[in-house]
Amino acid sequence: MNRLAGFIYGVIAYAGFMGWMVYMIGFLHDFAVPKSVDSGSFGPVGVAILVNLLLILAFALQHTIMARPAFKEWWTGFIPKPLERSTFVFVADIIVWTIIWQWRPMEGVLWHVQSAMAANVLIAISLLGWIVVVLSSFMINHFELLGLEQVWHYLRGTEPKQITFKLKGFYKCVRHPLMLGFLVFFWATPYMTVGHLFFAAMFTVYVLIGITYEERDLMKHHPEDYGKYKERVPALIPFTKGQ
Repeated sequence: MNRLAGFIYGVIAYAGFMGWMVYMIGFLHDFAVPKSVDSGSFGPVGVAILVNLLLILAFALQHTIMARPAFKEWWTGFIPKPLERSTFVFVADIIVWTIIWQWRPMEGVLWHVQSAMAANVLIAISLLGWIVVVLSSFMINHFELLGLEQVWHYLRGTEPKQITFKLKGFYKCVRHPLMLGFLVFFWATPYMTVGHLFFAAMFTVYVLIGITYEERDLMKHHPEDYGKYKERVPALIPFTKGQ
């Protein structure tokens, strides 16, 4: 029963993640969803900045702290190891859905593309970024990344395969295609409001900081392989030099 409960827990965490990933399309482009980055009444700008900043800070701290090997080692002293990744995803789900729910709109428009063709091109680029995120997750191990593989093996009483350092697809062009996809998804829009700008800018700052921590861990665990990889492949911008 404990194994079955663990598996159901992992499925719920995975479903929550996929739910907000799809919802984010409407949230950032303000269509087909009840709550978007620009919906709601405007309040004091200082309150909006503070609330939105705290929401993003909660996401950044959760991802930074819970992804560290030392925290994982400590945390798995309280929960079964196969549930560690699902717990990471589940907590992220709660935070992101809270961001969507509590996000405060901010008055002001930086640009509004009037041409229907140009606007559609920008939306297409944004959706391409979203697709890059999804495809990139499958180029490593989508189900392991989101905890499903671990809880599936936990249910069956088997051990997952050992993770090895491999280069596939987009990872041959940039070291962090997932993050690149998110950045394109966040920034490409025909209608950039101050609230959308704040969202994109703060998450960009998080991405740049998060990459630094992630690469430090990768260098620690794969010093030779990842060191050579860094020399050959750029971090975020394709067709530039590594490092």
